[in-house]
Amino acid sequence: MSTRGVLRAFAAAAVAAALGGVGRGGAARAQSFALDADQSSILWMEIQRPSFQSDRHLSAWLGVVGVRCQVADQLSVLAGLPFARAERAAHAVDTVRVPAAAATELGNPYLGLRFGQPWRSVAVDAVVSVRLGKGRFPYSWWYYSYPYSPYYPSAPLNLVGMAAAAGDYDRYELYERGFPWTGRATALVSRQIARFVSVHVRGGGLIVGEHGAGPTFYGDLGAAGTYERGPALVNAGLTMRTGTSAWGSGATWQLGLGLGYRTGRTTPLVFVRLPLSGTSAQLPQARYVVGAGVTMRLSAPDASR
Repeated sequence: MSTRGVLRAFAAAAVAAALGGVGRGGAARAQSFALDADQSSILWMEIQRPSFQSDRHLSAWLGVVGVRCQVADQLSVLAGLPFARAERAAHAVDTVRVPAAAATELGNPYLGLRFGQPWRSVAVDAVVSVRLGKGRFPYSWWYYSYPYSPYYPSAPLNLVGMAAAAGDYDRYELYERGFPWTGRATALVSRQIARFVSVHVRGGGLIVGEHGAGPTFYGDLGAAGTYERGPALVNAGLTMRTGTSAWGSGATWQLGLGLGYRTGRTTPLVFVRLPLSGTSAQLPQARYVVGAGVTMRLSAPDASR
């Protein structure tokens, strides 16, 4: 797809997001901090702007458009399409001059099912993401391989994958074009514990198919709370993703804070994410991430809440 075609897709997604509505507690549900606590059928969109500390020459916008549609009492369909724009400024590494570069890409779309409802008992999401088009190497974690990776010296730099690995590590597999497929299973529970307060907990795992190698496993954990009074809501949460197949080994922790305001069926949200684990060559992290989103309710309010 050409850059012009991708930009048209961005614009269409933004228009679709602006025309919807959302329900009670409807903060845009970024996997990175705001856990799933919304109505049974929603349309949502989110865009993020990381501030990179590991690479001052890199900048990016990362976005996702998603939908959840309930098709039976205990069954919903999930789908989403990530998109991104990444740029690298011209600079020098030692005596090598690195030219400027830019990439605008659609990510790896995902499709899945939700079994159960988090407000009634426990919900389980089973999601598969498949890469469309050719793979792109080197992988995003070869972050400091300017001007190229020694493993793939002739390959173009994977700008979008690099930006996502540092700017949205909880979901970077949606942007990484080196992965032919990924699978994720997540259990979610939401409960109202006071008049204005609800809590949300999730746990699960991710399996990633890698080019020329066996699959890699990651663990995901998270907990969040929402305070909602009238049309205003405040959301805060903590998430963890492992950096290797061993739980807790190389784990990356993130704190998220969000503010939303419900207007009819639509709830816009602004948020900030703060990585708490520091940065390294193996797990580069942004200094902070700011973003905005909107969630639209497509169904009647959930009577189980």
